[in-house]
Amino acid sequence: MPLVGVCGEEELRSLLVQHEQQEWAGIRCLGLLLLIDWFCRPKQFKDNGRKPGAKDVSCSAEMARQYASPIKHPKRPRTIPEPLAVLRAIGILHQTAKAVFAHVKASARYAIAPEFKARQRSITVALPPLMKAKLHQADARCDKRLNRKHPFRKQLLADLPKLAFAESARPILAQMRRADRGGGGLPRIVDAIDLQTHTMTVNTLGTINTSVSSLPRELKPHLTLCGEVTAVCDVSHAHHCFLPRFLHGRLRHFKERYPGAVVCHLQAEHGRLIDFLSTGDYYRKWCENPEDDEERLEKKKLITTLLNMRNEVCAPIPLYRTMRSLFPHVFAVIEDIKRGDHRSLSKQLHRFTSDAINGALLAVQHLGLPAIPDTDAIICRHSDRERVCQTIGAHVYEVSGGVRCKVDGERYSPDAL
Repeated sequence: MPLVGVCGEEELRSLLVQHEQQEWAGIRCLGLLLLIDWFCRPKQFKDNGRKPGAKDVSCSAEMARQYASPIKHPKRPRTIPEPLAVLRAIGILHQTAKAVFAHVKASARYAIAPEFKARQRSITVALPPLMKAKLHQADARCDKRLNRKHPFRKQLLADLPKLAFAESARPILAQMRRADRGGGGLPRIVDAIDLQTHTMTVNTLGTINTSVSSLPRELKPHLTLCGEVTAVCDVSHAHHCFLPRFLHGRLRHFKERYPGAVVCHLQAEHGRLIDFLSTGDYYRKWCENPEDDEERLEKKKLITTLLNMRNEVCAPIPLYRTMRSLFPHVFAVIEDIKRGDHRSLSKQLHRFTSDAINGALLAVQHLGLPAIPDTDAIICRHSDRERVCQTIGAHVYEVSGGVRCKVDGERYSPDAL
């Protein structure tokens, strides 16, 4: 079998014995050669969101086990059971970034060690029939692994080809093309829908990106799903719905570290914030004239931007001072999070939003309803709108800790499901 590697089979066995990894020097040595081949070939960079020629690549322990099975019961005390760790120990791989499992979830990144990089070459290896079959089934095994990691993936890939443009969309598309709107991405999106060449990825913040995620807003009402008119069930002020999570985390911290601490003021503000987010029009509450639609639109843009600004930039803005005076403890926690890096807050809010939408998507799929995620929304058939809105509201309620949000203008009620 022709492979790409940095050392031959005998040289690899010698390295394993030299580093006291004799248990890997048998048939598992061939699996390590397959794993090295994966790191050396450019085709895998596309699957990991990296361009060909990148210096390192993301690789999980589960992915590595698809090529070289781990040693479950080592007979020698010095034996390293995992394939990635073994290749690091003998010096072929080096880790360029550690794994992250918090609001950002990413596997560790690895690269071929510099001393081996220049030795990259084609090699020929005799593989047993079973291992050769597994290599030919690599794409199918990769799909199976991704489906285990993302339970909604298989059904979503089956639902995406059910999307189509209504006839009313064609004049809008022609006008956008004449005006050169949408850039080079619009033809790609149109081709994905018309030719059913859809793709789907999940980023490190949990957001599902499909081939229609960048579809211009004015075209979304002109989509059909399974031949029916669609509805876009989006969460109003999605990021703000999860602000109670930060105060809840501070409350839990005080209770664990200071069992006798008085936290009634934090609990009272936590309850006020949930009520504030669960009633009325959130943006109009911050307006001097709640009936002024133009002022509401201005406040909506500013409020959305404030969470992503640096503390020193936010401080002099009158609206921010008003919000901070009404909920001082919440914004004190927010400022603590943003003090080192103002983007940290956005990452956490994106993770909370993704958890709610992804959970709702999986629940909707279990009901047998076709659905397409769109950042903080789910596209569904108009006949399914009410059930999808209630499902999204239930998951936002659970993730946020009690906020009864609006989904497509409908306020969620815990008694509705």
